[in-house]
Amino acid sequence: MKNTLEIKDFVLMGIFSALMFALMMFLMMVTGITPAVYLFYPAIFSFICAPLYMLLAVKIRKKGTFLIPSVIMGILLGLMGAQTLLITMIVFGIIAEIIVSLDGYKSYKKMVLAYLVLMIGFYAGDIAPIYVFTDWYIKQATGGVTGTDMSYVNTLVDVARSYLGITSAVALVIASLLGAAVGKKILRKHFEKAGMI
Repeated sequence: MKNTLEIKDFVLMGIFSALMFALMMFLMMVTGITPAVYLFYPAIFSFICAPLYMLLAVKIRKKGTFLIPSVIMGILLGLMGAQTLLITMIVFGIIAEIIVSLDGYKSYKKMVLAYLVLMIGFYAGDIAPIYVFTDWYIKQATGGVTGTDMSYVNTLVDVARSYLGITSAVALVIASLLGAAVGKKILRKHFEKAGMI
């Protein structure tokens, strides 16, 4: 197996990134109807994406497989005005890549840990600012326009500052690990072929 990324690898990562982005936008719209439910969309996202990420990682198994999709997602989200996600997706993507590259994409446990790190980065850039940088978040959410209807934003901030904020973070960790386990079960033959089981 070649250690350098090939054109087909970049194509696969590009397709995967587009699917992740579309899924994320869909989940944001569906869960955004209710602020309390919106806090948990990263957990839902992480569970659904885990098998896809496991497939991508086990099929390519080269440096950049975790980082490149994360950077693409960060750039796309950054272009939509989500500066925090642009930063966290790149930073946590680098950390995840280091973790999984330590033994050359040969460890399932490191692959799962790297995926968890990516999803924590996603949460850190999307949900955490609601209760960590509240004033900044409100300004971003309203575009700094005075007179904006603040009812939804205020409710979102209130539920994020409640026990639901921490609960949603815990749910993300659990969902990521469960999703990775499901991915391993679904893709057992791929992992066996790669000598990771």
